[in-house]
Amino acid sequence: MDTNNTKATTPDTANTEAPAVNKAPPLDITMEASVRLIPPKDNLLAFATVKMAGHFIVDNVKVIAGKDKEGKDKIFVDMPSKKDANGNFHDVFFPITTEGRQLIEAAVFNGYAAALAKNVDIGDAHHDVAGKPGIAERLAEGVKKAAAHNAARPAPATPGRAAQQVA
Repeated sequence: MDTNNTKATTPDTANTEAPAVNKAPPLDITMEASVRLIPPKDNLLAFATVKMAGHFIVDNVKVIAGKDKEGKDKIFVDMPSKKDANGNFHDVFFPITTEGRQLIEAAVFNGYAAALAKNVDIGDAHHDVAGKPGIAERLAEGVKKAAAHNAARPAPATPGRAAQQVA
């Protein structure tokens, strides 16, 4: 009995052979990114959608402001992630090579620059966002200012009981 026979021997698939293996065409590694600017929230500046090789889309790539190792302001690309039951975040997409990361970052940075050029009003807010207080800090400061303003105002006069009974 020949053990190297590739033909199926079951009645349902008699006289069939395994399909031939097709070679995949070479993949074009071009990257394009469309970037959606948002009003800065903490260090988050924008979201990007990256189109890879004309075949794949990765959504919810983040553009964030931060500081590099030397303490200089820098913009970073953060891959999409999902929060698990323990509150930890895990990337749902990530490049496995430095070259892959560089291709994605270049596309996102080019898309971000194009979006800023199109939207000067929001763009001005994005240039200096690193190092500025986040929304929570600005709201807390607003609450303090409002409390100080209200404390400086005289208390409203309250009519006595006799005035309330007459009316």
